[in-house]
Amino acid sequence: MNVIYLILVAILAFWLFTRNAKKNRPSEEDSYNAREEGNKAIKAYRNQWSGVGFHSATDEQYELISNMENIYSLPKSQDFSSYQDPRISDEQINKFIKWARNKKSKSQNSSLLENIIADFDIYTPEISVNFDMEVQDDGGFFCDDFNAYGFCITRFKHSCIIDFTIEDWVKILSEPMLFDWIHYSDWDDESLWGDSYTYNDSETHYLKENNAEFIPPSKSVYEWWDYEERGSMVNELIKVQPVNDISYKGEIFEINDEEFTFLKSEREHLITLLMASYNDNLLDSIISNANNKIN
Repeated sequence: MNVIYLILVAILAFWLFTRNAKKNRPSEEDSYNAREEGNKAIKAYRNQWSGVGFHSATDEQYELISNMENIYSLPKSQDFSSYQDPRISDEQINKFIKWARNKKSKSQNSSLLENIIADFDIYTPEISVNFDMEVQDDGGFFCDDFNAYGFCITRFKHSCIIDFTIEDWVKILSEPMLFDWIHYSDWDDESLWGDSYTYNDSETHYLKENNAEFIPPSKSVYEWWDYEERGSMVNELIKVQPVNDISYKGEIFEINDEEFTFLKSEREHLITLLMASYNDNLLDSIISNANNKIN
């Protein structure tokens, strides 16, 4: 009798176990709810950047976490569309002609003026440019009892070889501050970047409220900082500035198969020469005035 009782108890226990296991097995509806929970978590993370549940710092708290001796100055926006090629006066043309008549090629075979004809070609050199650059990452400082929006600025140097167009050369030589380095046509080309990054380990965190450097309440700044995800991009290139003036010293400009180099003091004449290669009116004036002086 005891044996039969034990068998019945065992069967009942097995039935209850399998019933509970089947009941607890995730169903399609349960899986959907799990995805919903995941979406809720993502939404909650995004909400912290939109102000929902974002407990902003008070004025007193901002004073404690702001280093007012280090205020970040955002790069000034430039109106690059305001650029215009320089106007070349008759006096400048006459000076240019006199200079070009005496300017000899590297081989000494001909003068520059002899190569300025109705359809002359100029091949400009590729040059190496050293840049100071800054990348901005937006985010927030999530402290114990308050939060604050902020951004991180990473500074580094970068060198690359660039093949400027003739129009680019004219703009760089005449109005270097109106050349849009960030949106240069080949800026996103991987071959332009290569492996030539040189980080300075210069990374500073700032507060959006006052652009002051963030002072962490304790420990490292990374204990409080979190980046804001913006699609596939985390950071933004906001500043690109050549370390030095663009130098053409010793660089070869090929004009109708003749090689020429130019001195820094010849910058204005070089601008006139480059403009004449694509400005037909300027070229006609140079040729006409040169012929009149000969006759």
